[in-house]
Amino acid sequence: MFKQKIILASQSPRRRQLLEWAEIACDIIVSDTDESFPPGLSFEDAAVYIARNKALTVIAKNNFSIPVLAADTIVVCDDEIIGKPTDREDAIQALRKAVQELPAVRFDSVNPQGTIVLPKSAIPGSNPGGAS
Repeated sequence: MFKQKIILASQSPRRRQLLEWAEIACDIIVSDTDESFPPGLSFEDAAVYIARNKALTVIAKNNFSIPVLAADTIVVCDDEIIGKPTDREDAIQALRKAVQELPAVRFDSVNPQGTIVLPKSAIPGSNPGGAS
């Protein structure tokens, strides 16, 4: 068991759960953080840049001297980062783009049934028999 408590700078239930499984005690403190990044960064570097900013924002606002853990997830489709949707239509467009590449979109689920599979036919405006 990890003896020192840490700060988790994330509202992600999955990240909290991973720390619990690893028996790492944590307090959750998040802060609004700009999630933009400089142009030209690789996908991996963009995620690290955003995560670092999340951690630094929490540290600056709370003056912590204990470790702060932050992370970011980036979704990439066709070598393009798909950002957080701004509205319902934006979310539908992102899902349409994703299902063009995959036979089904898989979402991790925290329910006991496991993974939920969303077939193309469940995406509004998609056409499982051809192009949308």
